[in-house]
Amino acid sequence: MKKIVILTRDGKFFGQTRKPWVSADLSRIHELILEANYEPILLTYHQVFNEDIDLSGIPIFYTFSQKENLRNYIGDIIHYLYMKGYKLIPSLPLLLCHEDKGYQEVMKKLLDIKSLNSFYFSSSDDIANYDITYPAVLKTIDGSNGKGVSLVHSEAQLRKVLKKWERIHFIEKLDLYRRSYLRFKKYTDYPNYHNKEDVRQYTKHIKPERSFILQPFVPNLEYDYRVLVLYDHLWVTRRWNRDNDFRASGAKKFDCNFTAEPGLLDFAMDIYKKFESPSLSIDVAYDGKDYHLIEFQAQHFGVNVIVKNKGYYYQAENEWKFMEIKPDFEKEIVYCLIKYLENN
Repeated sequence: MKKIVILTRDGKFFGQTRKPWVSADLSRIHELILEANYEPILLTYHQVFNEDIDLSGIPIFYTFSQKENLRNYIGDIIHYLYMKGYKLIPSLPLLLCHEDKGYQEVMKKLLDIKSLNSFYFSSSDDIANYDITYPAVLKTIDGSNGKGVSLVHSEAQLRKVLKKWERIHFIEKLDLYRRSYLRFKKYTDYPNYHNKEDVRQYTKHIKPERSFILQPFVPNLEYDYRVLVLYDHLWVTRRWNRDNDFRASGAKKFDCNFTAEPGLLDFAMDIYKKFESPSLSIDVAYDGKDYHLIEFQAQHFGVNVIVKNKGYYYQAENEWKFMEIKPDFEKEIVYCLIKYLENN
């Protein structure tokens, strides 16, 4: 019987289902993997690192987290396992894409995904070097449910938003006053030191900055699509925009009562095949002519696209067909994992 490691924080939580803090049924995942003639080995992140367990030749299946310290911890351990040469499911780049829209843009460029070519910046200082078309969608690199996303119609409006992000707080302003007018210290070891220049450099250093994405705006959209690709099962929902808003994310207006166009399904499958993962959740916009990849993630995605649906699409004889079936999240996750293992 082939082995597979299921990696968790505590042997109990494998996120997510209804909410980021609600685990999938890990015991059922364990049973379903056994039924597929694989031996699941349940380990924790701290075990594989602190006990230096040898996992040579065994694929490692893991999930992400939205909890900041745990996300960073998982990143460290997965990097360690990657450097050891172990097989990771999903791949390391997809972990780096989670909660990081900036790295998603990096992966789009690396994989030659020509879809809404966006700008990626570290601060307002960067934008002067580029000819940006407005209106544009401004996004922080983190955040979900539409948070950190706004529509800007001009460079002036963009700079106004960024200025709020980069505002120096009152206490720091007091410290700058002290450094500017009440500081008489001399640095004899640094003959080129000048207090005025040091204050200027220090002001730039402490200025709060947030990396951000500027994405082309697709006009006249009333909704976008969420497509969850589970190997060869495609679960699709339409997400209507918020009232008087251009954003669909976070509106919670899910619509599964429609027939997905073959072009949408073809586009989603083409994107999925570019990544190394059993599953991929993608947000797609359609401008009436072309489909555009908005965002994506491989694990720890929302599951409404499954639980609110009546079934999934699959391809047979070069045609897309619909399979009506009662949603079963754990069964679908194990299905795509086993299919991925058998074909990779």
